Formats: sequence, structure tokens, C-alpha cells
Amino acid sequence: MSFVPGDGAVRPLVPPVATDEIADNAVNSDKLAVNSVITEKIVDGAVTKPKLGYKAVSVTIPAGALSGSSDPDPELVGGAIIGFYPSSVLFATALGSITLSPTGVVGVTILAAGAEACVFVVNVLKQ
Repeated sequence: MSFVPGDGAVRPLVPPVATDEIADNAVNSDKLAVNSVITEKIVDGAVTKPKLGYKAVSVTIPAGALSGSSDPDPELVGGAIIGFYPSSVLFATALGSITLSPTGVVGVTILAAGAEACVFVVNVLKQ
């Protein structure tokens, strides 16, 4: 059986194309339609932390300060903040804001300065 694009074949093909009929590296992300891969088709363990496309960024707010920031990170440019948590036990004030700058700097502001430094981990979805 052969397939020629635009030959008027009705989809899905019957019988379907078997795995061994597909050339190695013939199917890549550019050839997959949006929403074409569903959860049930993903092998358990195939989606690992490095493949999720997010980065955990530690931001320290020094003792007596109201804010802290990370270094610029090109991986975070155009990303989105998807979560955070205080990683230091000494966090005892209200959070003011968390920002992501156009240069990939994560900033954290608190409402009252503490006597000890506090550290936040901010999860940023990379673009």
C-alpha cells in the first residue's frame, strides 16, 4: 500500500499505517497536528522533569530587605510564573509580588522585612 498526500484518502486510513511502515525520524513535532497526541498515547515515564519545560529559580531576600531577584536568564525570557514556595523556614511575612522581567529576571517582594534572609523557589514555565 502506498500513500500520496492529497490523493483523496479518507482518514483515518483503514487499515492504519503500521509502525514498521514509518521511516525512522519521519515523524517530528512539525508534522504533528495541535492536540494530536493524547495522554493515553504517552508511554509511562516518557515525560520527565527536564522535558516539562520549566525551571525552578531560587530567589533570596536578604535580612532587612523587602525584595530580592535572580540573575538574568535567557531561558526564562517570554516564560510564565506557574508557582512558588518559600524554601526557608524563616519566612514569616506576607508576599507582595513575584515578577518575571523581559530579560528573564525573577523578582520577589515581601511586605515586611525580616531579621533573617528568606529564600523563595519560583517555578517558571519556559517558552
